[in-house]
Amino acid sequence: MSETRKKRRWWRGRDAHQGAAHVAAVLGCVACGIAPAASAQQPDALRGMYLYENHCTECHTSVVHVQENPKAQSLDEIEAFVRRWVAYKNLSWSNDEIRDVLMHLNSRYYKY
Repeated sequence: MSETRKKRRWWRGRDAHQGAAHVAAVLGCVACGIAPAASAQQPDALRGMYLYENHCTECHTSVVHVQENPKAQSLDEIEAFVRRWVAYKNLSWSNDEIRDVLMHLNSRYYKY
């Protein structure tokens, strides 16, 4: 019997409970591996840059962020400005997307 056929028959000789336990274990591992990543996403400055460039640069140029005395003096203040403009422009950004734009602005301009 070829090696390929042997591999296809790995399940033979096992009872249904062993197979079900194996499938449950694999699915459990997959579920555990996916859940933390989906619920605790780290801010992504690259995605923030794309969001900012697509929605904000029609009015804001980089000059607005490099003033001698910037209006935003902290990360919280930058986030408040982003949230205000998201609401003003009626964008349906998630909290993760807002944090991504915040990360982009801070890493590119503010450095708080």
